[in-house]
Amino acid sequence: AFTATWVVSRAWSARAPWTPLGFLAAGGVALILSAGQLVATAELFTLSTRADGIEAANALRWSLNPLRLGELILSQPFGSTHGTQTFWGQELIGHPTQVPFVYSLYLGLPVLLLSCIALKRRARLAWLPWLWVIVLTATAMGEHLPLYSGARETIPLWNSFRYPIKLMGMASFCLALTAGLGLDALTRAQQEGGGVDRGL
Repeated sequence: AFTATWVVSRAWSARAPWTPLGFLAAGGVALILSAGQLVATAELFTLSTRADGIEAANALRWSLNPLRLGELILSQPFGSTHGTQTFWGQELIGHPTQVPFVYSLYLGLPVLLLSCIALKRRARLAWLPWLWVIVLTATAMGEHLPLYSGARETIPLWNSFRYPIKLMGMASFCLALTAGLGLDALTRAQQEGGGVDRGL
């Protein structure tokens, strides 16, 4: 979904209507090449206990607590999950275990700053991955927001998946992508003779 929206948006901004058609053609070839695996997976899925869906109580475990978003900037603010296991945020992880499902969400302040610079400079549709960051993060919050439950009721097969916090992997990818766009914006500004100040 992210790749599709990215391609279509780039084509729209560049006024290149044939780009989405090329994307669809490439997707069709990929679908044909992977058909053997997809058919086998689909057949196996019908024999799985997940075919009837996972009950909400189980699926919503490991929801992302909003307080854990601080981990994007601070490394292990709730203690270490390695070695001596000094982790003390058990109340935040949404599951009766000693350590979180995702040990850390840490990306670092530089990544977040570069992502914001990309958005400010309107670098190459930076708003699109940022939009996905917001949607994915809100959905990863699971029981804390209604988006994940709504997806279970409206999107086919969504109720066969569990643990909302897994979506933060894709959100991190989108943030890393926008950080790269932000760094590119700063580099371009410096090459144009404006220095880093102009890029900011």
